[in-house]
Amino acid sequence: MRTGLNRFFISQGGKVRSQGLLTTTVILAVIAASLAGAALALLGGGTISQGVHIASIDVGGLTVSQAEERVGIESAKLGSREVVLRYPEKEVRAATSDLGMTMDVKASVQSAWQLGREGNIVHRLERVIAARRNGIYLPLSHSFDKSITADYLNKLAADIDRPAQDAKLVAKEGSVTIVPERKGIKLAVENAAEKIRTAVNSGTYEIDLPVETTNPEVYAKDLQGINGVLAHYATRFKPWEKDRSHNLMIACRSIDGTILKPGDVFSYNKIVGPRLEKYGFRDAPIFVNGEVEAGTGGGICQVCTTIYNAALLGNLKILRRSHHSRPVHYAPVGRDATVAWPSVDFKFRNDTDSPIYVAASLKKNLVDVTIFGNKQDDLDVQIVSEDHKVVPVRTVIKTDEDIPVNKEKPHSGHKVSIFRIVKKGGEIVRRELISKDFYRPSIRYVKPPEQHPAQPAANM
Repeated sequence: MRTGLNRFFISQGGKVRSQGLLTTTVILAVIAASLAGAALALLGGGTISQGVHIASIDVGGLTVSQAEERVGIESAKLGSREVVLRYPEKEVRAATSDLGMTMDVKASVQSAWQLGREGNIVHRLERVIAARRNGIYLPLSHSFDKSITADYLNKLAADIDRPAQDAKLVAKEGSVTIVPERKGIKLAVENAAEKIRTAVNSGTYEIDLPVETTNPEVYAKDLQGINGVLAHYATRFKPWEKDRSHNLMIACRSIDGTILKPGDVFSYNKIVGPRLEKYGFRDAPIFVNGEVEAGTGGGICQVCTTIYNAALLGNLKILRRSHHSRPVHYAPVGRDATVAWPSVDFKFRNDTDSPIYVAASLKKNLVDVTIFGNKQDDLDVQIVSEDHKVVPVRTVIKTDEDIPVNKEKPHSGHKVSIFRIVKKGGEIVRRELISKDFYRPSIRYVKPPEQHPAQPAANM
């Protein structure tokens, strides 16, 4: 009798199989199909897996278009989120969009969509189940436009940056006050941009901007020992001579504020530098072999002459000085000083026991130089000229036809000696020869006088 699970059948191959085994196989197949269906259901079909978030935005169960719409609305809020930027003593607030941050909605939604759709089915199921149980939070994709960030920070730097200020001297009514130095600050723009990107990417919206400290070149301690004016000297110039006046201004600005410690040497060429157009110098009249010609930097010898006289009156040691080829209108004969880059320099040394400070400026129609130092009230310095002789113009007779043309009115020459007399308490303690100068006279070329035959005596 064939009953229940004990019934048998004959296969085409002649083998006998148990109908019970077939039933078990069918059941397992049904279970597998059910599990597969459940897995497919878990994997979401046409929507983003449940429990998936972009930043704080729940996009689980949404289609791509629905998610993009929702994330787009919320990302607009994040894009205008306020960031607090702090720097010394102040802070500013800026929207992330002002700092160059932009949201990438499509990329963010695509990352959410891909969750549970990559890898083998086991891996995919693990991700989907984890999202349902604990939630998965994906970042909202965004980027920074570095040029926008840099532009914003460069504008902010204009408010933050403060240049260092050197210590300086203020002279008033014979007394000198030292104004202390002040350190400067400068926004480190590149470091600030990187710090902003890192902070916002990590969800931080309060940021201390990196600021660098800049140091002055002159400190109050460098001026200690200066208590008054050692010497002052001024020379007149013509302000309407624009190019020449411009050169005077450049030279004064280069020299103004020069500090010489005891033993230091002042070098005019080193401080003022080459007289070239790229440094702002213009063409103006100069002396060349006793004649007036145009040259770049014309006029700066007047600044040199002014400093030379101040150094003489300040009882400082003159190391190098050359006179012009002819006297100048802005200083007495024998008290001028010329320079030429790089061969002819003017130098003096601070041979006092304290620092000295050189102030140079233009005041209306004056080149004004003051040398500050440790003033001795009982010291008096005088500069005098002796043995001044005028040398007449040389006349040269030329017999040939090629007589040089006199470019300007011939000028006389000069011989002069300059002395410095130093008095202390009214008594002369030193009398020194500073220079013996010879300014060559110009040459006047003439043809020999015409020879005429003798005339008969007139009738009485």
